[in-house]
Amino acid sequence: MDLFNPYQITGESVQKLRNKLTIPDGAKVITYIGSIGTWYMLPEMLAFFKRWLLKNPASVFLFVTNDSSAIINDAANKAGMPLSAIRIQSAARTEVPLYISLGDYSIFFIKPVFSKRASSPTKQGEIMAMGKPVICNSEVGDTDYVVNNFDSGILINEFEDKAYDKAIDELKNDKQFNVSVIREGALQFFSLEEGISRYQEVYKSVLGENG
Repeated sequence: MDLFNPYQITGESVQKLRNKLTIPDGAKVITYIGSIGTWYMLPEMLAFFKRWLLKNPASVFLFVTNDSSAIINDAANKAGMPLSAIRIQSAARTEVPLYISLGDYSIFFIKPVFSKRASSPTKQGEIMAMGKPVICNSEVGDTDYVVNNFDSGILINEFEDKAYDKAIDELKNDKQFNVSVIREGALQFFSLEEGISRYQEVYKSVLGENG
């Protein structure tokens, strides 16, 4: 929570990064943070962004990853995506908060398989700590609970155009998010201090301790 803190990021540093990445002023930015891996659904995320571009044509999909850019570009070509709308940038961990700050939303789609019902994406906590809303799919660990209880994003229930369009319309028309509310949700749910406190209560309960 100390590293991922939006109040440490200046508007000047964000604008400087936009210029570096040749992102036009006023362009909406959706970020993806971290490795692509085998669990993250790159084609589906690109399919969502392709629908997004129909209603937000001056937008950029920014990948902040140390993975090969060829993987992303190949998938974008297969999806019929204009590469001019994509930026791919590697970054050290200390630089990630600034890249998250650049985005309007951050997206991650994870395969909703049985083994992922007990997972909790690290990136969700990092993004929320920066006060940014997520666009993610349901049925992965506690993601649904966190999004719904802390009003920290929007859930995709199906990987198809009509579901993408519904989410995009909601974001475009009336869905508003509050930086401080989202960050407070991260502090309540993901902070180390809160985790220590909850573990301590579990141990006390198991051991039958009152103090």
